[in-house]
Amino acid sequence: MPGMHHHAEILGAICDLCRGAVRLNADVNGGNVLEVGSNRILRVGDNVRVEDDQQAGEMQTVAGLSGRTQVVLEGDLSGSYAVDSGARVVLVSEAVPKLAWVGRGKPELAPQPTGVGFPCVVVAPTRLEQPMSGGTNRSYSQEYHSSVYYVRRDHEGEEAETLLLEEVGRLFSLLMRDPYLAGTCWYSQVVGVDYEPHEQAALDERMAGLRVVRLDLVGLRAQEPAADAVG
Repeated sequence: MPGMHHHAEILGAICDLCRGAVRLNADVNGGNVLEVGSNRILRVGDNVRVEDDQQAGEMQTVAGLSGRTQVVLEGDLSGSYAVDSGARVVLVSEAVPKLAWVGRGKPELAPQPTGVGFPCVVVAPTRLEQPMSGGTNRSYSQEYHSSVYYVRRDHEGEEAETLLLEEVGRLFSLLMRDPYLAGTCWYSQVVGVDYEPHEQAALDERMAGLRVVRLDLVGLRAQEPAADAVG
């Protein structure tokens, strides 16, 4: 993607990871080899679904991982999947949070899609930093800060709190599994989990009876302005 600001593509990768998905980097027509931004959320033996926005897709099993960007399936695909149609490989596992939807924005502002509910995840950009100490005369060091809000209906009792922690744990583990954020960063990390974020009060004013947990994530990039100036 041309340009020097990459928060939109980073947020897209975060949204995909919350669903247990990573986008394909190249169209595929049959065969058993996929090129992705990063294969780090997958393990050999994982059950996955290859799909795009035009078709439901097909189930496969991961037979191997080559380098950081290649996924080898046990069997050949029977269909074709296009990058322009959102082609992706989706992890089918208990490790993936059971989410009704994933969106962007602050939890108190995001509309609830008709006919679906909670739990859900809302992803928002927080800030972009370019520290002088991290750059050179050939590149900028960029730090992309984002917040991932897990929102569910609030229930009292120890069992409800246990379920909340389990779902947040799945989300935390998925985000930490791929430090490259599907190839959008050279490193990323969840740097904090807030179980009583200040956003809770604003959410209560709009929709009572909901609980929100915020995960703060930082993605690092090295940006070369000369490369973006070409073309």
